[in-house]
Amino acid sequence: MKHYLKKLEDSIRSHWEQKALCDYGGEEFTYGDIATQIEQFRLFLDEAGISKGEKIALCGRNSARWAMTFWGVNANGRVAVPLLADFHPDSIQALVNHSDSVLLFTDEDIWSRLRLESMPLLKPPSTSGAGGCCGMPMRPRRMPGRTGRPLSVSASRRVCGPNRSPFRNTTWAR
Repeated sequence: MKHYLKKLEDSIRSHWEQKALCDYGGEEFTYGDIATQIEQFRLFLDEAGISKGEKIALCGRNSARWAMTFWGVNANGRVAVPLLADFHPDSIQALVNHSDSVLLFTDEDIWSRLRLESMPLLKPPSTSGAGGCCGMPMRPRRMPGRTGRPLSVSASRRVCGPNRSPFRNTTWAR
């Protein structure tokens, strides 16, 4: 049985120009766009100093860009921790802490309801400046494990477009 990332790679190679993902009434992405996003995530995560095997929480609404964020994290050797966007902010904070996530990808609406002080062990990435990835503010974090609530599957808003820099519109928590 093939690993799902190997199946994704084979599909990308076989269907590069074909449509792969879309949002209802919104953006459409080809398999080639997915490959571009995965590579942009690799560059971003490497420059940010996020090691393979480290956990990255994703908390946002269902979208094609959320799927590309998920694949971009996993295909590059990091561990995606999907969190349900409908959770109460206290639950999201507890799950980010409990999961030992070093980064959190979320959208502005969810971020505005979270308390940074409830996620105290932030570790800014080794990169400098602002830029963007996922069109979602990215908040780097280093979190200790804690007792928590069950994890759940979710989705997010936006991932980098095929011709965007992976650092465009990123907000760094310090």
